[in-house]
Amino acid sequence: MSRLLRIDEFKHMMHCVSEERRAKVQGFMKPEDANRGLLGDVLIRSIICSKLNMTNKEIHFTTEPYGKPWVAGLPSFHFNIAHSGRWIVCAVDCDPVGIDIEEIKPISLDVAKYFFSMQEYRWLMDQEEAARLSCFYELWTLKESFIKRLGKGLFYPLQSFSIQPGTGQSLSWPTLDQACFFNQPDADPDYKMAVCSTTEVLPEQMIVKSIDDLLS
Repeated sequence: MSRLLRIDEFKHMMHCVSEERRAKVQGFMKPEDANRGLLGDVLIRSIICSKLNMTNKEIHFTTEPYGKPWVAGLPSFHFNIAHSGRWIVCAVDCDPVGIDIEEIKPISLDVAKYFFSMQEYRWLMDQEEAARLSCFYELWTLKESFIKRLGKGLFYPLQSFSIQPGTGQSLSWPTLDQACFFNQPDADPDYKMAVCSTTEVLPEQMIVKSIDDLLS
């Protein structure tokens, strides 16, 4: 998101989404959050229209028991959306998929004690001090993408499983019928991003759309 939507652009996009989404967008206090919520919905709609040859009016979203959205009538189409800073990202697949992106900002690494397993925390502290912040966000996005793929929110606490970056990043989970694979697209040097899916190799090229692309 390179800029905020102009008033006319905002109104135009609001007409493209459902009444429920409009209510959610209007409930945000900050214009930046309202823009991200609206643009994320329009982004996935544009992808569905393009990939599945549907009209926008034919798209109806519903939610799974734990709140993860999916497209009614399309059980083999899965998607997940994340946003941070200037980026709104979306992953789609024929199986459940999760994506996360985080802007690398200074934080106290003490928070890792509360969200990472002991194995992950030791790995983080073993890194060179100058690299720890970047490694924190790398690990955070990997874990978040896995949780979002499951679609069960905090039902699976972040401390309840371990991921060690740089070891192939595949994960078998007792309740899953397939192994998960992680990919980390390099979208921006100031951000970390991770995708969790059942596909070991992601497409080599990311499709980047501007606000003007979505408006058209």
